[in-house]
Amino acid sequence: MGGVEIDFSGNGTSVGTTTDQKGFYSVALTAASWKVSLKSYMRIISGPSVVTVTAGSSVVANYVVDSGIRTPVSKEPSTNPHPPIGGSAGGAA
Repeated sequence: MGGVEIDFSGNGTSVGTTTDQKGFYSVALTAASWKVSLKSYMRIISGPSVVTVTAGSSVVANYVVDSGIRTPVSKEPSTNPHPPIGGSAGGAA
């Protein structure tokens, strides 16, 4: 997902980056432990909440995020013209 801002905070500083159109990101962090958060209404479903970077190394951290937005599913029209058992048909007394 593109345009998601990912923030890394540690050692009293904060560094942010944004995902590209394909959902990829890259960020340069100094050696430290960094707490990871999203700067949006989305939440991290899968991926490390803390990234530890050692001097001279690189770290790959992949995330699955959830926006919480659900698309309604259209309901199929009923193929049963009869009311449920115990119900009444329109106009019946």
